Amino acid sequence: MKILERCARCGKCLPACPSFQATLRESFSPRGRVALAREGLSASRTFSHCLLCGACEAVCPNELPLLEIFAQARSKTPNLLRPLYPALLKGLQLVSPRSLPGKGETILFLGCGGGLLYSRELAHFLRLFEALVGEISLLEGICCGLPYLAAGDQENFLKGARRIVALLEGKKTLLTLCASCLYTFRRFYPAFLKEGGLASRFEDALAYLLRRGADLFLPQRVFFQVPCHLRHLETEAWWREQKGLVFHEGCCGQAGMFGFRYPEEASLIAKPLKKAIFSSGASILTSSCTSCLLYLKKTFPRLDVCHVVSFLAKRPPGKNAP
Repeated sequence: MKILERCARCGKCLPACPSFQATLRESFSPRGRVALAREGLSASRTFSHCLLCGACEAVCPNELPLLEIFAQARSKTPNLLRPLYPALLKGLQLVSPRSLPGKGETILFLGCGGGLLYSRELAHFLRLFEALVGEISLLEGICCGLPYLAAGDQENFLKGARRIVALLEGKKTLLTLCASCLYTFRRFYPAFLKEGGLASRFEDALAYLLRRGADLFLPQRVFFQVPCHLRHLETEAWWREQKGLVFHEGCCGQAGMFGFRYPEEASLIAKPLKKAIFSSGASILTSSCTSCLLYLKKTFPRLDVCHVVSFLAKRPPGKNAP
């Protein structure tokens, strides 16, 4: 691949990469992975330690499509978890456009976590959306496909991606409450489906309502774990404008199945986050990513963990947006 020759080996990706910072192994760095890919090598452990977080791409001066390179390498290596994904995702069947409930021109994509990890927050969002915007169509029982891509199963990833894109016909926008789903839609769908105009069809559900009359109202000190996939998208960094919201822009180490496959490395990656949480004095932990919320719930069972959308409410008359 000629594109691999664009890597200048400058090392700007090293401090940005969670897996390299946790292990300090060159082969676990973006630069090291590019070198292996350039030689036609696809060591399973090296590429499976990539969290597909996008941190390296965000700082690469030569703008290499690193995530596509690493995803392609994964598709060429055996993955012990790959055979398990159909069972893990069983029940998340792809639905037909006619089964979409609601007549709104906007779709809310529930994903794997919407009805499981934060069903209460989901109901709150729907009530607020109806009050501020109107009707919305719900798309449930379907996965964005990131677990397949992470497992190197591009065939099933592409199959699901094409069907989700087909569901957009006749609709204006698809919203999601999960940052990783949003990243998949805006970064991976256009790249792998070769449709450059797709990205603008997908939006962060919370940011969407912040622009339409909602605000975050924080009753006490709240800690927001900024998902990697939200931070590395070219979206407005709304969390930096919210008074009283303590936030951390670092990786939690969960990254889908990564935290289960490599718990020791995941724990090392999460050290700065744990330190930030303990020093914040916050009693409520929030995020906007299914993986991050899963990590927070299992790591801090004594603290209140919820999706940050819980604190959305209608902006009082006369108050300007932050």
